[in-house]
Amino acid sequence: MGARNSFKNNVGRVTKSKLVSDLLMVMRKRSAIAGITIIIFFALIGGLANVITKYSYSASRLADSYAIPSWLASPETPRNIEEVFKSFQLVKKYVDQSVSIEVLTLSNGIAIKIQGPGSANISLMSSEYVLYPYDPAGMLILSSSLVVNNISPTMPWYNVQIVVENLDLRSRNATYRLQIRDEIVRYIPRGIYVAFDLAKERLIQVYDLVNTRVVPKKTISIVLPNPMINRIQPYSDRSLIGVIEGVNAVRELILEKNTRIALNVNIVYYCNPADFIMMCSPDSGIEVILEPISFRILGKAFSVLGTNHMGADVWSQFVWGARSAIVLGIGVASAIVFLGLVVGLIAGYNYGTIVDSIITFTIDIIYFIPLLPLIMVLGMIYGRSMFLIYTLLILFSWPGTARIIRNWAAVQKEAPFVEAAKAIGASTLRILFVHIAPQLVPYLVYSIVMSVPGVIMFEAGVQLIGFGDPEAATWGRMISEAYREGGFLHNAWWWFGPPILGIIAISIGFVLIGLALDEIANPRLRRR
Repeated sequence: MGARNSFKNNVGRVTKSKLVSDLLMVMRKRSAIAGITIIIFFALIGGLANVITKYSYSASRLADSYAIPSWLASPETPRNIEEVFKSFQLVKKYVDQSVSIEVLTLSNGIAIKIQGPGSANISLMSSEYVLYPYDPAGMLILSSSLVVNNISPTMPWYNVQIVVENLDLRSRNATYRLQIRDEIVRYIPRGIYVAFDLAKERLIQVYDLVNTRVVPKKTISIVLPNPMINRIQPYSDRSLIGVIEGVNAVRELILEKNTRIALNVNIVYYCNPADFIMMCSPDSGIEVILEPISFRILGKAFSVLGTNHMGADVWSQFVWGARSAIVLGIGVASAIVFLGLVVGLIAGYNYGTIVDSIITFTIDIIYFIPLLPLIMVLGMIYGRSMFLIYTLLILFSWPGTARIIRNWAAVQKEAPFVEAAKAIGASTLRILFVHIAPQLVPYLVYSIVMSVPGVIMFEAGVQLIGFGDPEAATWGRMISEAYREGGFLHNAWWWFGPPILGIIAISIGFVLIGLALDEIANPRLRRR
């Protein structure tokens, strides 16, 4: 028992001292220091992703498509502007017969109550306005919620509109020149645009008023420009069909530098008890409840690295991609090397036996299985996912490591320290993983380090051919989307450039560390 403990202590002491000396040797290499610095930089970026990014990796419409980085933009370049219109005041009121109108301010919006026989046409204007200081942007989003309740079982007809109004363009009656054909020109008004029309958004509605009993809570989310909304403008007619759809209403009709933007809510009401079609009674009425309207102008300059084709934050994608590159790269490379270590040690220790023959035959078979077509086929069957890609990569990438370790273990099984371990009764597993495996630590670390760039580039390659995970937060997905969605055609270098440079830089970092480790893993390269 004393001899066994003494042998264990001596082996452990030698292994630890060798690892320490190898580590000190690596740290004396400038290439290793440079490589470690690069890896630490990307590891810090990925590790602090929740701190240094404000937006989700997949969040879209944060700004306009292909918005440039803010630090590159001129002062006139459109930036994001957000406003919430909460309060409205009655600015126009037309009432016929005995219709009563009541406007109430709620804690979360406004309520307009209209009741009685007759007709009414009212307009409410927002108490706030947006002062727009940039060149015209190209996109804006309106969002709110609308509820229309009937006061009695019988139903009047009504319509609700939300209108974007540029107060300054309206005051000077500005117009936009629209070329219809070679010699035909139309001038359409600027500064007023119907963004939402409750009646006309219902394709089966014959009349200009809604005749349904109740409008349950309706979420309004309007993205402009919208060709179909262009067609419901009051001035739109048959002569403009095919032309008006191509007008960017945000840039051409609504926005202008140093002008004021407000919102109008228009409501039309009609109740005629004598009309047998309407089923309207003297006590009929409606209550329109409108929540605060969110108004967002999407700029053409945004964040550190701009946006992609969907208006997503490229900086957030880059940072989360750095985390994926470090974590998945090292994790998958470690799994590949560990699997190769286990199989290689078993085959080498049983060199010349049936176990060795089976393992060698399996390695030869795996070498001839094409990994990329297999990923493509299984991806079409089971769906594209990171789990599938990396599982197949691990299962089909270990044979090279296993073959090298097999040859090395076949030599080491006859070494004196292995014979000594057998003599004191050590089990096969203990000999393999306690006595032989530690001698391979420099090579294992070297293999992991040199495998990481391959793992990252393989995932990027799978993404580029269209078989990667469409939801993955990786640099490969960024490059693939830029290639497929016009990033290169739009010269959006801030979109495809950072992930490409990131892959190159992180690969260089691991290669520099690998060059320093190579002298330890391969003693023939060690300088005296």
